[in-house]
Amino acid sequence: MYVLGDCACITDPHTGKPYPPTAQHAIRQGKVAAKNIISSIKGERENRKTKFDYKTKGMMAEIGKRTGVATILGFKLHGFAAWWLWRTYYLGNLPTIKKKLEVMGDWTSDLISKPDVAMIKRSEIESSFDNTQKPSSSNLKSTEAQQKANDNNKIQQEPKAAPKETKSST
Repeated sequence: MYVLGDCACITDPHTGKPYPPTAQHAIRQGKVAAKNIISSIKGERENRKTKFDYKTKGMMAEIGKRTGVATILGFKLHGFAAWWLWRTYYLGNLPTIKKKLEVMGDWTSDLISKPDVAMIKRSEIESSFDNTQKPSSSNLKSTEAQQKANDNNKIQQEPKAAPKETKSST
C-alpha cells in the first residue's frame, strides 16, 4: 500500500512525529511513491525500496492585505517581505510560462486596482428562493393573505339558513 499527499500521516524518522500536512511534503512523497511503485513492478525486493525522509525547508503563508509570515531555513520573516517571498516562490512553481504570465497579470492588476467587492441585496436573495420549492418569507406572507381572503369569500358566499320558527305555547 502506498500513501501520499498533504493528508497522509507519515512519521518523520528523526522526530517520531508526523510530517506537517503541506504541499512540500506531498510533492516529495509522490516522487518516493513513484520510485517504489516502479521497484514493485520490476520485482525488486522490499529492502531496496526508498523510505520517505525529508527535512522541512520552511513554511510560508499569505495572511492578507499584502502581508505574510515565513520561516525559511530557520530565518523568520513577516510583513510585506514574507508576502513577496511567498508570491515569488508560488510563481516559480507554476507549470507553464503561459500560466505564470496569467497569474502575474492578475496579481499586477490586483496591486493597482481596488478590491472587487460584490453586494448581494435582500431582494436578490428572495427572488432566488422564488424559483425553488421552498417559498421565501414574502411569498409565504402573500400566500397566507390569499388564503384568508379566499376563506372570507367562502363565508360571504354561503347562503344563510333561515331562522327556525319556534312555537311558543301561550
